[in-house]
Amino acid sequence: MEKRFESLLWSSRLLLLFGVLCCVITAATLILLGCVEVFHLLHGMFSYLITHSSDVSRDNLVLMVIEILDTFLLSSILFIFSFGLYELFISPIEDSKQHQSKPFKLAVLTNLKQS
Repeated sequence: MEKRFESLLWSSRLLLLFGVLCCVITAATLILLGCVEVFHLLHGMFSYLITHSSDVSRDNLVLMVIEILDTFLLSSILFIFSFGLYELFISPIEDSKQHQSKPFKLAVLTNLKQS
């Protein structure tokens, strides 16, 4: 009975694949959203600098830049989180061993929280 429960418990870690997949999809979607926001920023900059449109103010442009940074930052956090979850609970990612980037070197759950 105990052996079966432990086997079931160990297999249940594979449920995290859904969380990992959802994090990757959300991160990719946020990158696309960030790219769209960049095009809106460029359009706003054109209106502000070239046509001197009253629809766009400097404050709006600064706010758009902050929103873009926030979007890309959130996307990168989701990618790092999904890679960390996968490596901690499912399997090591072989391709990650080639990179020297610190966020991808996760050994324990505490490292994932600190990244």
